[in-house]
Amino acid sequence: MRRSKFLSPAMKPGEPRKRIHSGFTLLEVIVAMCVAAILGSTTLIALLSAQKYATSTRVLNNARIIVQRNIHTALGVKFTDVDVPGILQLTDSGGVTYNDQGGGSSPTVPIIVSSASNTVVSGTLTRIVTAHPNSANAVIRRVTFRLDYELQGRSISYSMSTIRAQDNQ
Repeated sequence: MRRSKFLSPAMKPGEPRKRIHSGFTLLEVIVAMCVAAILGSTTLIALLSAQKYATSTRVLNNARIIVQRNIHTALGVKFTDVDVPGILQLTDSGGVTYNDQGGGSSPTVPIIVSSASNTVVSGTLTRIVTAHPNSANAVIRRVTFRLDYELQGRSISYSMSTIRAQDNQ
């Protein structure tokens, strides 16, 4: 008698086939779910951290642009004995609050504005102008702009300084 190649050696012709259980056990499913949960939570934490870093970098970049714009303005205005612009007026060493948005009464400067024109992050811009001593007794001013703001529960300050001499007449 010839045996079929599809029957296992233990099976005899006419005998019902035994079911072979295939699939995953409950323990395997639980372990796989735990691994997926750990990987998912790690990925979520990494994405949230990257978003937080991107936000702080974007705000710092905008703060730098605001401070740098004011430094460029201080360097670009006419400055003579008779014409001393407001941006170059002497202040005490603590400085004065400065609004570069056309003066205005608000001491806060928007740093990040949403697409709906809502200010998301704002700060206080301080202008510090002091006389810079020199051996030639020339009129030289040290100009510093500092932008203080709060982001994610931390107080942050960004500042730049330059030196400005009077223009030749």
